[in-house]
Amino acid sequence: MSNAIRHSPAGSQIGLALTEENNWLQISVSDQGEGIASEDLPLIWERFYRGDKSRNRSLGGSGLGLSISQSLMKAMGGTISVESEKGKGTIFKIHIPWQSK
Repeated sequence: MSNAIRHSPAGSQIGLALTEENNWLQISVSDQGEGIASEDLPLIWERFYRGDKSRNRSLGGSGLGLSISQSLMKAMGGTISVESEKGKGTIFKIHIPWQSK
């Protein structure tokens, strides 16, 4: 969610959706931000990776969040995925095993 806020223009919409299906919980976060270049998509899960080489730490982010998120999802038996197009925004989807009561 913080990445969606940081990489979206002021006043744009950020979506958050939660659905349950077949014992899986899906959480989706979408934005109308700058998007991620296709050549960067496979690399975003690497520790300390930053797609925009001109950014520095004073602008926020350590490059660890997505790597940690992916590790957590694997440990929980879930997945995290991304769909993005440069200039059009990004959607992150998390799938977690879920037992409803």
